[in-house]
Amino acid sequence: PDVSDAELERLTKAGMRGIRYFMLPGGVLPWDTLETMAARVAPFGWHVQLQLDGRTLPERAALLKRLT
Repeated sequence: PDVSDAELERLTKAGMRGIRYFMLPGGVLPWDTLETMAARVAPFGWHVQLQLDGRTLPERAALLKRLT
């Protein structure tokens, strides 16, 4: 979340095309940063990949729908 837009642009030019959120125990990035980061990387054409326990999908459905 603290990466600059200039760094996102540099990473895009280097071939990066997505961010990964590991939402299992031990993950570093919290859910409350997902929506902001998805909006920040969208202009660069990046995708967001989530690794999570599927049993938690119902409680996250509204957030995930906002990302599309």
